[in-house]
Amino acid sequence: MARLLWGITSLLLIGLWVFSAIVYPQLPERIPAHFGGYGQVIRMDSRESFWFLPALVTFLVAVGFGLSRLVFAHPKLLNLPQKEKFLELSPPKQRRVLARLDAWIALLFGLLVLGFGYLQWTSYRVATGGQAGLPVGFWIFPLAVLTWVSWMVWDTARTARLETPR
Repeated sequence: MARLLWGITSLLLIGLWVFSAIVYPQLPERIPAHFGGYGQVIRMDSRESFWFLPALVTFLVAVGFGLSRLVFAHPKLLNLPQKEKFLELSPPKQRRVLARLDAWIALLFGLLVLGFGYLQWTSYRVATGGQAGLPVGFWIFPLAVLTWVSWMVWDTARTARLETPR
């Protein structure tokens, strides 16, 4: 399942880069570079800065993917509640816990790519006069990410507990 989710995340990343390449020629010389808490544009920058968001989220996904592979290779690096009990599990049981966590991480990074893609699309729309700023409802995105991370930690600890013999 995790492999499929990482594949979808990769496709979303490719889509973000393709979208950016397609709309880049239509951008004016100055584009929104930063939005305030209420969605208003508070800083403009050169159009070359349009490549920053795709580059940043690509870096974040690469680091996330790399760290998930590192934890698979060295489970003792995983930091979670009651880590000792997790490390007492047999390697096959550890792999089951880690496989579930890997799927959650892939979903998290897919969500990040979607959020960054939405920011990129909004920057394009604001730069070309299609809208005034970032909708205030965008705050749902960081709240969703925080909720997802909390869920991942809880679920991983719970899954490790369920794998522990009683």
